[in-house]
Amino acid sequence: MAELAKIDKSITSYFARHSWATIAKRKNVPITLISEGLGHSEIKTTQIYLDSFDDDALDTANSNIVGG
Repeated sequence: MAELAKIDKSITSYFARHSWATIAKRKNVPITLISEGLGHSEIKTTQIYLDSFDDDALDTANSNIVGG
């Protein structure tokens, strides 16, 4: 995968999994589908997993509200 993406570093399956979930979250994919894609048996696990990500969309919204 790294070679196809022209990444000159070794990446793990965790990196790919994290990237997939991050992209899905940012594209507003329902958490139930993200959970299924990650193979989680409980939505709570997915919520905890996703909550650990930086939320650039929220930061951008806050900047837009405060800044203009």
